[in-house]
Amino acid sequence: MKKKVNSVLNYYKKEVKEAYIDLRTKGKRYRQLPNLLTATRLVAAPFFIIPAAICKNITLLVIFATFFSLTDALDGFIAHRYNLVSDLGRDLDAICDKVFAFSLLIAVSIFNPILLFNMLAEAIIAFINIKEKLNNREPESVLTGKIKMWLLYPLLGISLLNQIIDVKKVFIMFFVLTLIMQILSLIHISE
Repeated sequence: MKKKVNSVLNYYKKEVKEAYIDLRTKGKRYRQLPNLLTATRLVAAPFFIIPAAICKNITLLVIFATFFSLTDALDGFIAHRYNLVSDLGRDLDAICDKVFAFSLLIAVSIFNPILLFNMLAEAIIAFINIKEKLNNREPESVLTGKIKMWLLYPLLGISLLNQIIDVKKVFIMFFVLTLIMQILSLIHISE
């Protein structure tokens, strides 16, 4: 297992080194724009999302969550539109999505603890994907996983909105649908 971990770490070390060289080379910097946008979601958690939640500033939390969620759409658009897709970018996107989703789940769980069930499901999915990667198998991206993520972000937004106005029925619907899709994703990736 240690050998597999070292192999994966060495691969990423090489990829990050190449990305760094691109950033230092004037004519190649643009190639890392999608990866830089993706990486902002790593910074979002400790410096923006969690502090806003701890201060119970829902407005700021919504602004930060919305802004950094948009980087998720923008990085992929730029990467595909300008043919800047890379293995590093694909993996970095998956990692940043998980970190960002966890930070949002932690933040919103302060207001609505039932979301800890969703956080547990996401943790299990992340663990299985890491295990697949360490066994030199590419974790498969499935439709249920994409739908799950499309439901998760609105669920978090609705949870925050429920702190301002009563949308409990909508929240419960999104909570149940998201949890079902998380369970279906777990079943699919566990096969």
